[in-house]
Amino acid sequence: MGPANNNRQHIRNILAVAIGLMCLVAVIAGYCIPIFELLREQGYKAFGALSEYCFIANSAVGCAFLFGGIYGLTKKKAFPSTVYFCCMIVILLMFIATLAFRLNTDGAFAFLHIIDPVCVFLYWCVFCDHTRLPKKHIWAVLIFPAAYIIIVLLYRASVGQFPFPISAIASFGDWYVAAFVPIILIVLVGLGFVFDFLNRRVYKRIDSIKK
Repeated sequence: MGPANNNRQHIRNILAVAIGLMCLVAVIAGYCIPIFELLREQGYKAFGALSEYCFIANSAVGCAFLFGGIYGLTKKKAFPSTVYFCCMIVILLMFIATLAFRLNTDGAFAFLHIIDPVCVFLYWCVFCDHTRLPKKHIWAVLIFPAAYIIIVLLYRASVGQFPFPISAIASFGDWYVAAFVPIILIVLVGLGFVFDFLNRRVYKRIDSIKK
């Protein structure tokens, strides 16, 4: 690996740490601090917000980027692009929902719903080359949704209701939730295939220009 590639990897890892910290700080500002302020009024019910997709997705993405960046800086190796790809798909879904349903973009939620997803997407575009990855890696995008479905079911079993945004759909009936889940999974996989295809085309084109 030449000096140019070394510098690129170093920049990649530093930016990963920066994005990871940005996501986690936004989570603290948007969820953790307000929850502590609501504890006196709502008691343990205030912690229900921690089951929301936005909180869990941004927390997971923040931890993955922070760990990936630190791993790269200490081990002098690139963290697997598949992890960043999954993070991008997971958080991009929230960005799309924000535009479609005009979700909250005040204060920290401007980062959680808009800025964080855009930064993660740009990071993936610039630093993640799929040409050397097996195409089956696309199915990894289902890992987070599967984990979140388990969290949702456990939350429903313990408190008797769904967390947001599933709660908004559940207001029409549980059958809507049952239909919504496979649709979202199909959308995620579809996005995975589309972005993987575009990534491979772009990076193959870049390689051909370099040669």
